[in-house]
Amino acid sequence: MTSAERGNNVTMIAAINATGNSIPPLLVFPRAKFKDHMLNNCPPGSVGASNKSRWSNEVIFLQFLEHFINNVRPSIEKPILLLMDNHESHVNIYVIESAKKSGIVLMTFHPHTTHKMQPLDRGVFGPFKTFYNNAMNNGMISPGNAGKPVTIYDISYLVGQAYPHAFVPNNIINSFKCTGFYPFNENIFTDIDFLAANVTNRPIVNTEACISNESINVKTAQSSLPST
Repeated sequence: MTSAERGNNVTMIAAINATGNSIPPLLVFPRAKFKDHMLNNCPPGSVGASNKSRWSNEVIFLQFLEHFINNVRPSIEKPILLLMDNHESHVNIYVIESAKKSGIVLMTFHPHTTHKMQPLDRGVFGPFKTFYNNAMNNGMISPGNAGKPVTIYDISYLVGQAYPHAFVPNNIINSFKCTGFYPFNENIFTDIDFLAANVTNRPIVNTEACISNESINVKTAQSSLPST
């Protein structure tokens, strides 16, 4: 298979918790209108949205929060903590109000720390990308697929193949452990871990050749930690 839509990404929003569970993802397609068939073969319970820019926005993240609430069932009596990055779409007034009335305590990561502190980044998205690429490579060598284009409508199938293998309890639990969230470990990092990068005069290496033509942009920032 070859990519027929170079540069078109689909954003995936996912959520996990410290006990090793996850909820079905939300996929954002780069289209003006979302159609149900775009989610064919996606993990059961997945939801979809559309945005020509292919990225999440305030409306879409509010949709994800509602999806999160329907799956997790937080309440004022049994509140939960939700960790995420501080992107403007995550902290708008509608999200804050919806979270507050549903028993969700919002907390955001400091800028430039998610590579160390985001559980999804540390232990889940890496395996997910591996399984996703394996599924795509297997499709390329399947009989009758030579030369056929991979489009955004194939991504749900690829996500459906990769998600059950990557979002497993062992990966999820370890991702919370290595970030120090659970079991809580305040000494998991040292000051050296967050030192500013050194300035260099070396030229920047062009990495575009290493990027696959059709990629799914995994939205690491959103809903990394529903913790109870």
